[in-house]
Amino acid sequence: MVTKARAPIDLEIRPDAGTLRLLRQHKELAPRAIKMGLDAVVTEAVGEVKKTITDIELIDKGRLRASIMGEISPDGKKGIIGSDVKYAAIHEYGGVIKPKRAKMLAFQVQSGSQIVGKSGKRLKNPKKISKWVFAKKVTIKEKRYMRGTIERMQSSGKIESLFAAGVRQAIEKF
Repeated sequence: MVTKARAPIDLEIRPDAGTLRLLRQHKELAPRAIKMGLDAVVTEAVGEVKKTITDIELIDKGRLRASIMGEISPDGKKGIIGSDVKYAAIHEYGGVIKPKRAKMLAFQVQSGSQIVGKSGKRLKNPKKISKWVFAKKVTIKEKRYMRGTIERMQSSGKIESLFAAGVRQAIEKF
């Protein structure tokens, strides 16, 4: 459920004059048409955000990418994109992580792969080698994987065109 997301992003939609005229002409269908238009935008935005996560290589196990979801607000007036994983917000907005109960943070980082075994033969499944790192704080740079994606979609007109197509489709359907 996106409304409980740790880093929710609202989708702002500015319908063009033609879409607004169509909604005024079909007032009885407008709420359903708006919902269908928003649904088209949210579905595409979720896919684009997941693609951005892949493109900027913000992947370890794929949990963040898999957690990206979208929904339409309960009032049916806006789309919301978000994630419920704990680290979604720190990657989106950046920040500093400090230890809460210890003097230092301790975590493992991958430092390479062992591709040759003790016998000198190449391993079929290389082993990942990791090392422990200790730090008083860690600064995570903001990645803007959600906000940047939505901004690109808005500036290209993609959000408005998806919304208009969804509205037209709903009105033609009903």
